[in-house]
Amino acid sequence: MQEKTLEDFLRHMVGQVYGVFDRRAPITGLCFDSRKVQEGNIFFALKGTKRDGHRFVSEAILRGACLIVSERKLSGDHPSLLVENTQVALAQAAAWFYGYPTDRLYTVGITGTNGKTTTAFLLRAMLEFAGFPTALLSTVEYRLPTSVQVATHTTPDAIAIQRLAYRSLQEGAECFVMEVSSHSIDQNRVEGVDFDGAIFTNLSGDHLDYHKSMEGYFRCKNRLFQKLRSGAYAILNADFILYSRQRRCIRVPVFSYGLRSSFSDFRASHIQLGLGGSQFLLSTPKENVHIRTNLIGYHNVQNILAAVACAWQRGVSMRYIQGAIENFSGVPGRLQVVPHRGDFYIFVDYAHSDDSLRKVLSCLYRLKRRRIITVFGCGGDRDATKRPRMGRVASQYSDLVILTSDNPRGEDPLSIIRDIQMGIWGKRYLVEVNRQEAIGKAISLARSGDIVLIAGKGHENYQEVQGRKIWFDDFQIALELTRSKAA
Repeated sequence: MQEKTLEDFLRHMVGQVYGVFDRRAPITGLCFDSRKVQEGNIFFALKGTKRDGHRFVSEAILRGACLIVSERKLSGDHPSLLVENTQVALAQAAAWFYGYPTDRLYTVGITGTNGKTTTAFLLRAMLEFAGFPTALLSTVEYRLPTSVQVATHTTPDAIAIQRLAYRSLQEGAECFVMEVSSHSIDQNRVEGVDFDGAIFTNLSGDHLDYHKSMEGYFRCKNRLFQKLRSGAYAILNADFILYSRQRRCIRVPVFSYGLRSSFSDFRASHIQLGLGGSQFLLSTPKENVHIRTNLIGYHNVQNILAAVACAWQRGVSMRYIQGAIENFSGVPGRLQVVPHRGDFYIFVDYAHSDDSLRKVLSCLYRLKRRRIITVFGCGGDRDATKRPRMGRVASQYSDLVILTSDNPRGEDPLSIIRDIQMGIWGKRYLVEVNRQEAIGKAISLARSGDIVLIAGKGHENYQEVQGRKIWFDDFQIALELTRSKAA
């Protein structure tokens, strides 16, 4: 990567410069964590939800920051740039520093409450099947053409996004598919990303501790589409209750998909669901195609439609789309089957909101032969309003619910469970705080034809307890417990 100087940086940024410094000084990197500043870095003082980066300017200077970007005029004569919004400045600076990599990649952002990860994995599979090397930034992993790393966030920070996009180009990627969380939109992390297209999956009650209301949550999600440049496109869910309102405020071409809307550009009909997979008739603006998939549930049919619409826009032929869907094995922690020798079913799923839990359980409810046993809890220090709603959904569709710990974080697990109990219908539930014991209880109670759903954590391989991350993997735990039961 070509060396960049402070003069180059200031030429691309808008703001008021203070202090005296050597404009020819090389920039060694960008940073917003004062503890990680290295000699020659530019430090961005971000105002976060819990900490204000302006409090750590002195530490950044001591560690060798060559320039401070801030929203307040700083005392002293250290070089600084005063900007209106440090989050926006960081995103724009990161794009510049890495040479605007998303300008050279076919970049797609996927947002919505549920379905982002499966849609992203599906879209990557279709593009790869058609011969387009594709990088993926998802809740599960950051997968580049020749490397992969475990994801730290659904959408990483602005510097990481641009660094990963730059690395993707170096590794031969042509396409860049990323999940876009509402937090990342609100915090301007994707401000410097040049999206060719954006997909909206759905919207339901989640993150209301952050967004305060569903209206605020909706407006935040919609910002992604309102900022799309000329020449980009939007793919919207026509089954979404606010579809018409959403479409009216978007200035780029819109393509729709849906199960219930006859006017959708991409539709599914003659849907047949089973515990082993699904099949349906896919209708596009040009042709009808019969689709077979290993995925189950109406929600996954919707995810497939969203990915198909985007791949179709990229020019992927239906032959490749069909082949990718049929060969797609699924996503870790998304209705993932736990293989075992018993005559009952075990699924692990990431469902951690009432809407996502409803979609998964209603799917299994239609396909069940005997009972559904659901094991779940709720995360601590997060939106508490969804806890009783999740309890209500679980008891509505399950024959037995086992309430347990999820990621309690700084909260008392029993306090969280009491919140869930407020929504439980009837008395068909048990409480077992120890998650491993709860999973073991469900497996020990399962009989022929039963379905055990372990919900909430999906692909995660840890529990967050009082500031510590402890190894815990629902899939691996269930696998080991089934082996013990068989023995």
